[in-house]
Amino acid sequence: MKNLISSLVFSITVLSSQAQTLTDVRKYIDNEQYEKAATALRKLKTGDPNNGDNYFWHGEVFYLTEQNDSAKMMYDEGLKKNPSSALCMVGTGKILWIQGKSAEAKKQFYSATVVVNDKTNKMTPQQKSLVLLKIAETYITSPDKDLNEAITQINKAATIDPTNADVNIMMGDALFEQNPANGSNAIAEYKKAADKNKSSATAFFKIGELYLRAKNPEAAHTELDKAITIDPQFAPAYRVKAEAYYYRQKFEDAINMYKKYLDLNSGNVSARIRYVKFLFVAKKYTDVLTEGKSVLQDAPKENVINRLMGYASYENNDCQNGLSYMETFFAKQPEMNVLASDYEYYGKLYTKCGKDSLGVIYLLKAITKDSAKCELYTEIANVYKKAKRYSDAANYYFMRTKSCKNPLVNDYYNLGYAYYYSKQYGKADTAFIKYVEGQKEIAFGYFWRAKCNANLDPENKTWQAKPFYETAILKSTDKDNKKDLEDAYWYMGYYYFVQKDFASAKCCYQKLVALNVPNSDKNKKATDALNGKELSGVTASEQCIRQ
Repeated sequence: MKNLISSLVFSITVLSSQAQTLTDVRKYIDNEQYEKAATALRKLKTGDPNNGDNYFWHGEVFYLTEQNDSAKMMYDEGLKKNPSSALCMVGTGKILWIQGKSAEAKKQFYSATVVVNDKTNKMTPQQKSLVLLKIAETYITSPDKDLNEAITQINKAATIDPTNADVNIMMGDALFEQNPANGSNAIAEYKKAADKNKSSATAFFKIGELYLRAKNPEAAHTELDKAITIDPQFAPAYRVKAEAYYYRQKFEDAINMYKKYLDLNSGNVSARIRYVKFLFVAKKYTDVLTEGKSVLQDAPKENVINRLMGYASYENNDCQNGLSYMETFFAKQPEMNVLASDYEYYGKLYTKCGKDSLGVIYLLKAITKDSAKCELYTEIANVYKKAKRYSDAANYYFMRTKSCKNPLVNDYYNLGYAYYYSKQYGKADTAFIKYVEGQKEIAFGYFWRAKCNANLDPENKTWQAKPFYETAILKSTDKDNKKDLEDAYWYMGYYYFVQKDFASAKCCYQKLVALNVPNSDKNKKATDALNGKELSGVTASEQCIRQ
């Protein structure tokens, strides 16, 4: 009997030591060990099936691994098990918020705050503040941000739980998003968090991340090393150190640091996926394909790998395999989780494979999904330009200049070119006016303005191309196209000839002949004119063009 009792006591002690809590789960999540977190949560839900917090954190694991449908199911399940779970209300609201259903999302957030403010509940200050911080986190990290409301919720959390370091972490995040050009206020909050919780690596990790985003990788390394000193097992610090090394173009150090991150997350599929993402950012496209295939062998349901392999195949000029990966990706990916970049790469793969009409369809879908991708209008216009459908090309080049906040000077060149070859010379000239505004000191834009105006005055009634050809000649260098310069001298020579300024005409024709443009009609005509009765006995002017 004594042996049996001893055995039972020993077994209970071992089971107790192996039992995992939500504190363990949150540490797994902080360390980006999402598989471990999910495993622990499944056990916790079995042991305590009506605890809404277990379902919320399981939803967070799905959300953080880009599985929003599964996250929603878990938040909703938590509310079914426990309708008063404030955290699950926040989770449901978060999904509604990123779906653009802001009014419905705010109703969920409000319901969660009602629970927090209910004086009859048994929530601790830490639990109450967590609910408010999770609302704030949604407003900070979602594409559609509401930073003022985030700060309001954080201040409420600070009132409830003033010693909570996470309050300062979240405030730092909000302040940095509010003013990315000046991170000093955010850093001050992170330092307050470090003072409150000296055993946490998160504050220094956040400062390191901030410095990297501010393009100061050396300072980032210093702060990340502080995080690692506090907690050598804190995996995210190694991941961001890898990114900082990459920014400094220390590519081998970056890869080695990322391998350290993988060692700390041994067997963690989500960590391997992040490594594949890093390889893509590092432009190691062949490695993306190799590592991606390895991940799919172990975890065939990880659809994000098909996305990355499709992208990498495009960058490796392998459009056929790229299309295959993207077709697999789209077949498995819910519409709400499709990114604008997915449509972008799908469209580019189609155009690379010569399927231009399909390419245009998906490039337009990418712009519809994210209007900031206005540069894709150029991709579409180039498709039509290649097919010599210049009017269609001009329409999309025009949309590029109107949709993007700061069009490039070459956007106006492309627009002018397309208008010119679709014989819309007035619109072409307007586009080249904008081009010349950005390239005043080079001849190229003046040559194009001259050609447009020559076509607008085909019978030379007003000689409206003259000032542009003159400026083009004066600004031209040896680097300019001889054919353009030949056209300029021909026009000016003919102008002077009609004006009976034969000395200047002869100067222009001599300059034209000296260019020696191969197979040139104008060269032959200029030579004939120089040998004609009007010019043969004339002394050429020293200068053809007068300023």
